[in-house]
Amino acid sequence: MKKHIIALFSSLIISGCTSYTITEQDVSKYLNEEIEYNHEVGLPGLLYATLHLDDLAVKIGRVAENRIDVEAAATGDLEIFNQENKELDLSLNFSAIPFYDKEKGAIYLKNVRLEKLDSKSYPIDSHLRKVVKPLVSVVSLFLTNEPVYKLKDSKLSESLIKAAEPSLLIKNNSMIIDFND
Repeated sequence: MKKHIIALFSSLIISGCTSYTITEQDVSKYLNEEIEYNHEVGLPGLLYATLHLDDLAVKIGRVAENRIDVEAAATGDLEIFNQENKELDLSLNFSAIPFYDKEKGAIYLKNVRLEKLDSKSYPIDSHLRKVVKPLVSVVSLFLTNEPVYKLKDSKLSESLIKAAEPSLLIKNNSMIIDFND
């Protein structure tokens, strides 16, 4: 193991690599290409909803220094007992604190909170908000459990990072995996 770490740091020093930058575009692309969110919740005929996330966009450190924002379009259907089914067309915005999981070589989110919930098709009244909010909480849980970016073993620089013990910083609207700690 010691030889492996020494080889890793030697490679990093020789290549001049002391950090690895992940941009907003990198994370947005990863989320849109690698992660699929289709979820169903509730009891059909009583209270039931389907939801699909699309067009995810990430902003790093723009609203708060240590947080990232995840914007998403959410479409689906909402079925409430004795009411006509409602088509959902929502705009969601979450903020969260990113952290790097060294064992998985991936960036995850913690302290996810809903910042904004809007409907593109009709106003969300207080009654409907009470029904939709638990569905949105499931999305929040999903964002906590799925990586927002995962290093690839197929890329040498990213596979070397996995073996190190770097820290994660937010700087200049990017996440930086830094080896200088």
